[in-house]
Amino acid sequence: MAGAAASGTIPGRPAVLRITRTDRSSPLKLLGGWYLASIAVTFPGGAALAVAIFVTDPNPGARTYAWSWFGLLALSAICTGTVLNSVLNAPTVAENDASLAVDELLRIRDADEAAPAMYTLPLLWDFLLDDGRPPVGFTAPLIGYIVLSLGLFAVAHLRHERRTLPPGNYGTPEAA
Repeated sequence: MAGAAASGTIPGRPAVLRITRTDRSSPLKLLGGWYLASIAVTFPGGAALAVAIFVTDPNPGARTYAWSWFGLLALSAICTGTVLNSVLNAPTVAENDASLAVDELLRIRDADEAAPAMYTLPLLWDFLLDDGRPPVGFTAPLIGYIVLSLGLFAVAHLRHERRTLPPGNYGTPEAA
C-alpha cells in the first residue's frame, strides 16, 4: 500500500498501517457547517458582543462583566482550538477503506467532545442567579446569543450522531 508504513505489532494481531493521506477530509466536510457556525457564533460572535457591552455601557459593573466574559471566551477558544487541532491533525490510522471510515467517524465524535457552545452556559447561569450582573440593556442580545450558540451546536451534534458507517465489512468483535 503506497504511503503506508507498518507500526509496531501486537502478538496475535495484524500490523496496523498508518496511512498518510493528502486527500484528508477538510474541516468543513468532517465537522460540517453547523458545527463551524456554532464555533463562529460562540467565540467571534461572543467576543463582538462583549466588546459592544464594554464600549457602549458606561457602568463600571457592565465593563467588568464584559472584560471578564471576554477573558473567559479567549481561554475557552484556546481550549477548543487545542482539542480540535489534535483531532483534525492526528495521524490517520487505517488498514483499508472501512477502517478509514471508522477513523473519520471517531474524529467527528471526538470533535463533539469539544462542545464549543458549552462556554455560553456561564452566561445562562448569570441569568438564572438573577443577581443583576448581566448588563440590563443587553439582556435580549445575550439571551439570543446563548440560544443561537446552543441551537447551532445541538443541530451539529444531532447531525453527527446520525452519521453512520458506509456498508462494508468491519470485522467481527473479538472476545476480550
